[in-house]
Amino acid sequence: MLISMPGFSSKQLINVHLQLSPKNHEVTRLINEFNTFLEQKKLLSHYGIKPYYPHFPLHITLFMTDFPMTNSQLIKERTQKLTAPWQTIKLTAQDFVVSPKGYVMLRLKSNPTIERFANDLVTTLAPLRAPNPSIPSWAKPDPKRVALCNQYGSPNVFSYFDPHLSIFSADHLHPKQQMTLYNELQQALKEFTRTHNIDVAVYGASIGIGLADESGQITQELWSFNLNSPARG
Repeated sequence: MLISMPGFSSKQLINVHLQLSPKNHEVTRLINEFNTFLEQKKLLSHYGIKPYYPHFPLHITLFMTDFPMTNSQLIKERTQKLTAPWQTIKLTAQDFVVSPKGYVMLRLKSNPTIERFANDLVTTLAPLRAPNPSIPSWAKPDPKRVALCNQYGSPNVFSYFDPHLSIFSADHLHPKQQMTLYNELQQALKEFTRTHNIDVAVYGASIGIGLADESGQITQELWSFNLNSPARG
């Protein structure tokens, strides 16, 4: 499916991602219940936090980096060709994870299927990326991540690929506020997981190519390619 494209600058941050099936009622309900739980504790409003969903679509990032927009058609064609033989990908939620800076994600149990697809995607698209990638500050202390970023444009590829659904971030807070929030979220997570089943199914139905903001959220979908339904019988 082609989605109209606006005028572009010379390069854009593009997120190639696994789009969820509309039938993912369990995981969307879990995330909504989690956000409601935190709001009942006044954590979101007190710290001025706005969860990503439903303002941005839930997705699983497979490969994200800057690309020159002169390569946009090649990105589309190579992704479409790679996607063609693949079937719907099923994953399972594992746990909510919070970082000391207040970033929260729902981590998914990885499996060989999504790992192989992500690896193939990186190998296929990395040659099209923009040169001289910027290395995120959080990745700089890890020489292996720095090397991956320099070679492929992202510090989150291959052995560092970690499938997840982003819930929210707290980048706007000062470090002391972030640490206070971190401690409060840790306690809230313990309470929430005692009363909620986390290991719900997550179904990926298509591969999307979209423009992303600095947090990796999809600001505009460019193309989407459906995965094949699993064979029956």
